[in-house]
Amino acid sequence: MNRKQTPDIMGSLLTDKPKKKPAPKPKEQTKTNREEALVQTPQKLDKTKATFYISNQLLTNLENLWLDLRRENLKYSKGDIVEVGLEIALKNKNQLIKKLRD
Repeated sequence: MNRKQTPDIMGSLLTDKPKKKPAPKPKEQTKTNREEALVQTPQKLDKTKATFYISNQLLTNLENLWLDLRRENLKYSKGDIVEVGLEIALKNKNQLIKKLRD
């Protein structure tokens, strides 16, 4: 019966010079739907944390949307979703005012 000999790790550490591992090759980048969408959303820089109160139902809807996107392999943060939603709401000022008055 042939058994593999256990390597002498401690002996190697004490006597051998450390071997340099080759640098990993960068993966070829291709534009995905996510990357294309991120180009349209604001950059991650110059962001400020803001805290707002929202209804439990709206929070549940946000969580469900976030989970749906994750299932479709679209890994956006909830902050990204809220930010884009606010941008859309602010562009549609008349609809926003009508909804606030209801």
